[in-house]
Amino acid sequence: MLNFAKRNFKELIRDPLSFVFAIALPMFLLFIFQMFKIPNQVYQIKNFTPGIIVFGFGFITLFTCMLVSKDRSSSLLIRLGVSPMKSSDYILGYMLSLVPLIIIQNILFFTLAIILGLEFSINIIFTVLVSIVVGIFYIAIGVLIGSCFNEKSAPPLSSVVIQLICFTR
Repeated sequence: MLNFAKRNFKELIRDPLSFVFAIALPMFLLFIFQMFKIPNQVYQIKNFTPGIIVFGFGFITLFTCMLVSKDRSSSLLIRLGVSPMKSSDYILGYMLSLVPLIIIQNILFFTLAIILGLEFSINIIFTVLVSIVVGIFYIAIGVLIGSCFNEKSAPPLSSVVIQLICFTR
């Protein structure tokens, strides 16, 4: 399982655009919205930072479903089927490869938010811990979409998740 997670992490690193969309774009949005100083309760830095983190999780859903659907179409999962891995090992292999990205996102987003004026408190640590669990949920959605749909239809379906996040935020 750990070797499979390492392989998946290397696949993600090969595509630097995934890090741009998962980390740089939400950080840019956090910075821009704070610079506009919109006089609304929703766009205060303490309210907007957790929402922008969840927005970044939508991109993790997209990358997960693309990775899983690509593995399905390339017959990698069929070849791995002869290994002693169980189905839970496959799922954990995908999840463990993306948890570092979730942790990096949280650290960078809250660091930027503190620089932009968020007061540091113990609640930030609790928020990071809860957001890791929420991030794992979004990874699971990506695994589910990638498992159910092919390489061509999975990414557009996961972009629906990103749009739902935008509309509900």
